[in-house]
Amino acid sequence: MSSAPSAERTPRSAKGNEMKYRKIKTELLQIASAYQRALRVSMVNQIVKCFEQDAFGVLVVGERADGSFWCVDGQTRLKAAVKLGIDEVPCLVFESRGKEHEATLFRLLNTQTNQSKTQKTKAQLCEGDPNTAEMIAIVERCGFKIAFNGEKSWPSIRSITPVEQAYERGLLTRVLGIIMKAWGETRDTHALQSPMLGGLTRLVAQHGEVISDTELVSRLKKYRVSQLVAQCEARKMQSGNRGDAMKDVLVQVWNHSRRNRIKDSEPIAGSV
Repeated sequence: MSSAPSAERTPRSAKGNEMKYRKIKTELLQIASAYQRALRVSMVNQIVKCFEQDAFGVLVVGERADGSFWCVDGQTRLKAAVKLGIDEVPCLVFESRGKEHEATLFRLLNTQTNQSKTQKTKAQLCEGDPNTAEMIAIVERCGFKIAFNGEKSWPSIRSITPVEQAYERGLLTRVLGIIMKAWGETRDTHALQSPMLGGLTRLVAQHGEVISDTELVSRLKKYRVSQLVAQCEARKMQSGNRGDAMKDVLVQVWNHSRRNRIKDSEPIAGSV
């Protein structure tokens, strides 16, 4: 396994605290699900199958005031080590001030990796970021939840970016309220995906003053979201953006059989 870093290159944590190299028994290392990504068993099995001791690297571990050790970076390798029966693993240990501190370091360590937007949001929530906490609270008040662990069923939302965009515009409660009233009974998970969330946010942002939510919900109930998504994909060829394309589709839903129409885009063949 990797040797201890030299004194001249001793790594430091997010706040500049010196990280110290040491080996720690695997049975003492804990994992905080509050900020960690969901464990991928397939990756654990792959490490076990192709295990190379020299490539194991070091885990980044926080030692809390109570003496407990928390694996901040390297949980997949840790699980593989346990499965292989390895008693001790090399670690870089920093003085942890608690899970919020660890969550910050987790996010920073994973900034340059393929960490998903959902994983970053989960870490920010654990850090105590007030805007993230407020956004999640709104989502939950509206009867939904963020799919931090990869849930795919209603009412889990997997697309974080459009949720953030709606929140930043002050429209999240209204957008999620429309979705719940339109498709809550049918539990149509397509409504919780990026095209509808983004398109509805754009519609409300641009035309919210003239649109009645009650009437819009009544009109949306007549459609399966998959129908609207299909039209969105056709329009995407013109706009190049699913959010804008879905907004155009929703404008047509609103305009159908109305005298006072929103003049926003031209209908396409087969549109509502």
